Amino acid sequence: MRILITAAMLAMAMGSAASAATVTIQTFSAGDYTGGLNASATVEDFETRSQLSGNFEGASGGVGASISGGGFGELAGALGTRVGTFASLGGTGSGTTCGSHDRASNGCTGLALQSGSINGQGNLLPAGGVVSLNSNDTRGILWDVSLDGGSGLFDTLLFAVRDAADVGKRTLSILAGGTTTVYDTATNPGLFGNGLAQLVRINFGQQVTSAQISIETGVNDGFTLDGAAALIADRDIVAPVPLPAGIALLLGGLGFLGAAGRFRGNRAIA
Repeated sequence: MRILITAAMLAMAMGSAASAATVTIQTFSAGDYTGGLNASATVEDFETRSQLSGNFEGASGGVGASISGGGFGELAGALGTRVGTFASLGGTGSGTTCGSHDRASNGCTGLALQSGSINGQGNLLPAGGVVSLNSNDTRGILWDVSLDGGSGLFDTLLFAVRDAADVGKRTLSILAGGTTTVYDTATNPGLFGNGLAQLVRINFGQQVTSAQISIETGVNDGFTLDGAAALIADRDIVAPVPLPAGIALLLGGLGFLGAAGRFRGNRAIA
């Protein structure tokens, strides 16, 4: 089952204005996911903790450190990755997913790195992996996308979501550039439910250097995100490159001289 929508995305293409994006959501399959990747893809599957930056709640040493509790649980603040940063959309969770991750026993206000399966949530990518990023019973996940310190280009995002919209509000909302699109369990039978997974693709129609999306279900409706990928899917798309100021002025001057020459020629003919 496939749902196609368009939304305005907050995106910046080498200094260009924001562009519209196309968002497609379908039932997840590993084949569809891997088929959507190519050599340009940068993928974050959260399995290699030494490549992540951040800290767990109530702990020091970073997410790559060996700490009690297996080194998994609620994060204190944003998580830095190869494809940008991930943070909670807010709200304080108190459900059983949060109970499994809450290091300080004070409710959950941050995302969690999850090992294994909890309440239908858990790893999807890679096959045989164990780690995923959990919304941790907060309102959802905010992804600020960037590559190579903000210099890398991409035109497509691809990621998997598991166990969203099965309790509470029973809706999955994707917020992009001020436009919210809502998918609900009632009108999308078979797409959402306990333990079910979705594959999300976002295409910007041009190469961009940054983007921001949010994925929201509501407090105490935990879900996991895995296989967050940014890539250039369409090699024919060419990003606009701003001209240096000096060259722009030179071209403007040459254009003026050409117009003046044509004007003088027209007067001579007259």
